[in-house]
Amino acid sequence: GELEMKNFNDELNNLMAMAQNDMAKNESALKEPEFKVDEGFFDRARVPNRFRGVTFATHPNEVTERVKKFCTKEGGGILFIIGPYGTGKTETACCSFYERAKAGLPSGEYINVKYELCSMFRSSRLSNSPITEWQFFEHIYKLPFLVLDELGQADDKDMERMIVSNILSASYDNEGKIIATSNMTMKQYCEFMGDRVHDRLRQIAEVCVLNGD
Repeated sequence: GELEMKNFNDELNNLMAMAQNDMAKNESALKEPEFKVDEGFFDRARVPNRFRGVTFATHPNEVTERVKKFCTKEGGGILFIIGPYGTGKTETACCSFYERAKAGLPSGEYINVKYELCSMFRSSRLSNSPITEWQFFEHIYKLPFLVLDELGQADDKDMERMIVSNILSASYDNEGKIIATSNMTMKQYCEFMGDRVHDRLRQIAEVCVLNGD
């Protein structure tokens, strides 16, 4: 009796192990193969190293589907991702680069407004700069896709207003595609930018609120 029971239990355990292996294989077959992005794509886009591995699959949230659709759809537009600190706005915006690579679309570029935008503009004004002020703007105007991270956070607020105002106007005229992030509400940001930009944003901007839930 005991030997037969042991044999029975062994056979049952073997059958269960085989079934679990089969289930794991089936689940693996159903999963979409991971798309590998060439590092050159991220280099051209200037995506920060710590955000190069993020995807909508690894960082899902309540606005994922809207952002995913926006970054690969035809035509232009501006999508604001707003919300408090620490809710994943930058990660969500940077997921767009992976999605564009996967869709075979040009990389575009990432610019951090707080740390980079004004510095880049000031550099273009230097006598030894390899590019002129106009070439700085022209480069940005021609980008097929642009992420402007941390709007409203530059050290020189007046300079930020001027640069971003020009970028938004050119994007409107040229049907560019921009994803912008900010800790401000849209009301606060429109007040920060002024009436002219407020009117333009009302015409073309979509807004996603990320609460980190």
